[in-house]
Amino acid sequence: MLRSAKGFEVNEETLAFDLINKVETGGDYLVEKHTRAHLRRDYWYPPLTDRSPYETWVGKGAKDFRACALERARQLIGEHKPVPLASDISERLDEILVGARKEAGL
Repeated sequence: MLRSAKGFEVNEETLAFDLINKVETGGDYLVEKHTRAHLRRDYWYPPLTDRSPYETWVGKGAKDFRACALERARQLIGEHKPVPLASDISERLDEILVGARKEAGL
């Protein structure tokens, strides 16, 4: 989705009409330098998916996408080091909260 949202570059290099004419129907695009160069640059594998063979995946615990996402979320939360607010901002937020509590009758 991110790649699609970014848009697609359309030019002579990305359209590769010369390569299409050279290889033609039934040809092997994978042996072409152009294909390999763009495949490496353009293809993205989601980091939470395991592309291992089934037996390897089972041997590593057979974690599904939900388990991998939960594990990653816990890792990110554990590694996060919040930057403290500047004291003037913190004081202003405290003032706002005090005012809001008074208005709410708390």
